Amino acid sequence: MIYQSFNSHIRYNYVPKLYTDFDFVEHLHSDFEIICVLEGSTVLTVGEEDVPLSKGDFALVLSNQIHSYRTPVSSRVWVGVFAEDYVRDFAAEMKDKQGKNIRFCCDETVRAFVFKYMIFAQNPTRNQLSACLTILCDQYQKNNVFTKIKRARGNYLYDILSYISIHYTEDISLSTAANALHINMNYLSRYFHKNIAMNFTDFVNHYRVSHAQALLAKDLDIADISYECGFLSIRTFNRVFKEITGQTPRDYRRALVQK
Repeated sequence: MIYQSFNSHIRYNYVPKLYTDFDFVEHLHSDFEIICVLEGSTVLTVGEEDVPLSKGDFALVLSNQIHSYRTPVSSRVWVGVFAEDYVRDFAAEMKDKQGKNIRFCCDETVRAFVFKYMIFAQNPTRNQLSACLTILCDQYQKNNVFTKIKRARGNYLYDILSYISIHYTEDISLSTAANALHINMNYLSRYFHKNIAMNFTDFVNHYRVSHAQALLAKDLDIADISYECGFLSIRTFNRVFKEITGQTPRDYRRALVQK
């Protein structure tokens, strides 16, 4: 299972892609993901639930939901990953909730608007994206039934990710996480690596760097960003940031300015 740090915690992140015969392994990210089937059919699996999607169907994957895709015959699928910045009210309302219906439909007016200003648009503006994504989230909520997220016994992934999202600015470790979650440390280490495909420290560093990338777009001192993202020294921040992104924080900021 793959954790996509590049689709997590980057402000106003928006990554649209068009896939043919769509198959993708289990993965998760903290950003939302909207799906629209343009041709054929595919099967979206969220957690342990298989959701068949046919031409014209939409679906929404919420934050940190493990999901995958497989196409039995053929498909042409548009997928858009987007940050909660575009739909803040929806994101706040959906915290710790899940909808019974992952698949949903849109009326023709909404479909035409979304196709014109987002799915088939070359360079949609931030306002256009916000409008389209808000409408789609409204359609998802319409006639849906929502419940508080229930986690099966022995399924600690959500708890671990929640712990990291709250405490990543602190000096956390596998030991502190295990103590806080009342899980044996050795078991947690094996469980984490099995489900995330990286060790705890590497994941936390990826999480911190994702936040740092968003903050580097602002006029903030790099040392302040380092401490705000949980690094104990600027030297460690520079080293880890370069290991993950291939650039120093300063070079990354210069590249942002030049865009």
